[in-house]
Amino acid sequence: MKSSLFFICTICLLAITTEASAQSFLKKLKQKVNNAAREVVNRAKDKATQEETPQTSSPRTLPFPKNHTALFAPLGYPCDPIWGTKPHKLSKPPYELEKQPDWMDSRPLEPEYDNASLVKAFKMLDECMQTGYINAVAPAGDGYANVRRELNARCDALEKMVESYKRVLEEYELYYYDDGINHGILLDNAKDQLCDALKNDHYKSVIRSSLAPLKEYLESEVLEYFEQHGGLENAHKARFTVIEERDKGKVSSTSSGQSGTIISEGKTGAHVDIDGVTYVIDLKQHSAFASKVVEMAVRDKDIVMPDYINYKGQQFPVEEMRGGLFSGMSIKSIKLPSTLTEIPSSAFQRTTISEIVIPASVKAISGNVFGECQNLKKVVFEGDRIDEIGGSFMGCTALQSITFPKYVGKIGEGMFERCSNLTSVTLPENLTEIPPFTFQGCTKLKNVTIPASVTNVGNCIFDGCGIVSLDLSHVISFDNLMTIGTCPNLKTVKLNAKLKEVFVQNVYLYFAQCPLLQLKFENGQYVYPAGLIFVETK
Repeated sequence: MKSSLFFICTICLLAITTEASAQSFLKKLKQKVNNAAREVVNRAKDKATQEETPQTSSPRTLPFPKNHTALFAPLGYPCDPIWGTKPHKLSKPPYELEKQPDWMDSRPLEPEYDNASLVKAFKMLDECMQTGYINAVAPAGDGYANVRRELNARCDALEKMVESYKRVLEEYELYYYDDGINHGILLDNAKDQLCDALKNDHYKSVIRSSLAPLKEYLESEVLEYFEQHGGLENAHKARFTVIEERDKGKVSSTSSGQSGTIISEGKTGAHVDIDGVTYVIDLKQHSAFASKVVEMAVRDKDIVMPDYINYKGQQFPVEEMRGGLFSGMSIKSIKLPSTLTEIPSSAFQRTTISEIVIPASVKAISGNVFGECQNLKKVVFEGDRIDEIGGSFMGCTALQSITFPKYVGKIGEGMFERCSNLTSVTLPENLTEIPPFTFQGCTKLKNVTIPASVTNVGNCIFDGCGIVSLDLSHVISFDNLMTIGTCPNLKTVKLNAKLKEVFVQNVYLYFAQCPLLQLKFENGQYVYPAGLIFVETK
């Protein structure tokens, strides 16, 4: 497999370019680039692909879509041709207030200034402001504010472009040498993300003249970037890049009507890319699992994971996914396959999803699957049975309520730890144990219905909760002295009558940090608080 090839050709752009001349320009440029490409290919054809990104003498750049002519000149997007191109020698505003409106009308619009004129105008007006020659409420003061705003906006646009470029390039290089990734979609998404930064009108203005006058107003990272790409003086000139795209392979269809690209094939199966997610087809197991995700391809997207993938005339159900698959990624939503059997640990940890539907096929949810998903508000279980749910919702601060399936074999520690907006929970009726830290830090949780099947509770399960009442009448076992924890609002508790005899010596310690359930010792005996109720059970 050939390494990616980068061809850079520097040319000068005219200040004002018509559409017709642009087409002619592109045609000529294409011929020059093709000639250069053939020469480089001949020199590099025997060079093997390295597992790590090779060091190059010049900085890497990325190609842009066809409607872009250059890295610094996105002519494919509408922009007033005079913006950022007008040289103008700004005259000092008159001191008399009545004359300043005419002075304002005689000036070009701030977006029209080239960078040199904009900086000169700012410095001149800034000096006028500092010396008191003009003031903020005067018409000339508005002119000063407009110039300063335009200068800041142009600098900000360059900073955002550089930030976006570096982020995308890092992601691109991270995945490029991975043969399990669809490089076509990788490249397309890299270009799309970069184009978003180039659509900014202030960016399109600032790059139409030399950036050198802006040097003293730009951050060090921006200056460093432009030094690596020809310098500030030449940054407004076109910089072209060509890169070798890898073959996209054959297309495979899915149950959801999506098309997939076969990345690689072998005796045991194939790697298929579907919208930025790589699935491994296992011929022996006759199934598929999601193994990799290209972040730049799924960012801020609605992700649909298919039920099955069509490959060589057969259907391969998507039954598994790798742990941490989407961890930390910004995705709008996710539709899980109805064939999925398990959601592994950290699969959606710290993602931006707001809701999730758990298919009935899922029988196990491992570890902190949705931990720190701060936008997650809605969780729906389609099935009525699931064998195990780990501590899945830690730190889901937007989650307000949840209803579990009728049967849940086991739940993990810290299930709702730090779910600060949780107000309602319906626990499954068959549950026998509530593990440690389950509701710790759920400050808005007022009431929890604990099924009669629960006979044991772990430590600190309600620590820091807003809980006001509890029915623990079927519980006969507490893990340790911090079972309940600090519950400042807890005023009513139902306990099993079997615990009354040992309450003072043992059980009371579990409620020692609950101020509304304090024991009193009067006339040589303990007086139980009114909210403490002992219940006879079968």
